[in-house]
Amino acid sequence: MDDDERAAKRKEIEEKVRLAREAQNAPKKALTRQEIVEKLNAVPVFCVLNADKNAVSMKESRTNDETIFWHIDPARAHAQLESARVQNPCVPGLHVGAGTLGLAFSLHAGWSEGQHGGDSGAVGGVEAPPLRNMIMMEQGTPVEMPVFLCDQLQTQYDLPVFLDRRDLASAWIRSGRTREAFTNDNVMVVDLRKFVTDLQTDAYDLWGTVRFVPPAAARAVVEKAAASRAQAIADGDEPPPLTAD
Repeated sequence: MDDDERAAKRKEIEEKVRLAREAQNAPKKALTRQEIVEKLNAVPVFCVLNADKNAVSMKESRTNDETIFWHIDPARAHAQLESARVQNPCVPGLHVGAGTLGLAFSLHAGWSEGQHGGDSGAVGGVEAPPLRNMIMMEQGTPVEMPVFLCDQLQTQYDLPVFLDRRDLASAWIRSGRTREAFTNDNVMVVDLRKFVTDLQTDAYDLWGTVRFVPPAAARAVVEKAAASRAQAIADGDEPPPLTAD
């Protein structure tokens, strides 16, 4: 890291500390929906799109409802893309696109009306069926939409909320703690919907320091796509689609 990079990093840290101190000194304050969405927007999500870049729904297995699936894990979105291609061979241009968790959660919670076009199951002249939006997150937890917190990694200036347990474990190691000391007792698992409800209360005076941490795998896909897009634009070519690796 050269001097300019160190200076930029130092300014970034100083700005985060300044904002955190402001939040700490402020009275207890619930976050608004818009403030929550802005925080959630730090996390990319992935879904199947058609050639017109409209989200494509599929039948949800339990309810048979037309559902748009928003994936935290880009690999799972690409697995669903393959299923969508098999089930809908006549739908052109199916691909995986990126959005934000703020958008996905707003649609899931009914906070905003989402436009839905290009449904793979739509029939011309037939009214579109009711549409659900589901956020697919880490499996194998006690809750359906898990986020992960750790008391030891929280400070008065920063309350990190992880979308991937592995990222929390990595942050634990980077903080100077040992791998052996990291156990399930250090991890608090909360359903995202419950956490968002709590953010809308004044039960805690540091909600302003909440920071959603994008999963490393998702961040890598988005950064790679951004670099490829920039290169394609520079070369006068079409930007390539997102890939899982």
